[in-house]
Amino acid sequence: MTLRINTDPYPTESDIVQYLTDFGEYWRVNQDSIQRDFALLLSGQSIGSNSFSGVAWVNSYCENGFTQNGGTVTIGSYSVNRIGGNFPAASVAIFVGHEIGHNLGSPHTHCYNTPLDECFNTESGCYAGVPASPAGGSGTIMSYCHFSGANAAYCGSSDEDFHPTVISRFNSRITANFPSCIQSFGSDIIFVDGFE
Repeated sequence: MTLRINTDPYPTESDIVQYLTDFGEYWRVNQDSIQRDFALLLSGQSIGSNSFSGVAWVNSYCENGFTQNGGTVTIGSYSVNRIGGNFPAASVAIFVGHEIGHNLGSPHTHCYNTPLDECFNTESGCYAGVPASPAGGSGTIMSYCHFSGANAAYCGSSDEDFHPTVISRFNSRITANFPSCIQSFGSDIIFVDGFE
């Protein structure tokens, strides 16, 4: 874990996808020697109060970074979570879990071949019918059931767990990549720098 209270080594971006690329490129070039499975950024930059946004590369676990589009995009096991406000720790954990879920290969639950819920209907290639609340009344970590508006069911908050189908996907991918890239660590699992 690195805590920066001064200037970040990547530019401030209003475009969160560009922010993800900048963060990934910094890690690819400067942090390649750090043993890790994921790198995630929690930031308060370029976001309004009481709001959250996140982005991650899907299905990129165990990838320490490669470039595409002539070197303009860095893809890897990176995620960015922008948090504006004083969210409870449990909410931040859900936000972070959602983006790491993408790194581990899960799309949103309304984007599975057979949608796991029908909470949202405007994401390309995903469920496109009338938004509806799940049978249990709330979504899961990879859901958009907390979204409101004409294109969403707004079930309130999502449950603090992953859907069983998502868990099965994670388990099969972790098993397939253990110990080649997803590894067990001892009790000293956090890299700490900058807390002096």
